[in-house]
Amino acid sequence: MKNCPFKLEKGMANRIDPSIEFSKEACAMLVKVPRVFLKIVLN
Repeated sequence: MKNCPFKLEKGMANRIDPSIEFSKEACAMLVKVPRVFLKIVLN
């Protein structure tokens, strides 16, 4: 997680499916999503 400056987004994404590792680019796309909708977007 130290390579991704988007710790909140990466942490939430990894909790959905721990077998999938999200990249920095994927985290960057999630930053624009409001926090209240992040879980919905990830599902």
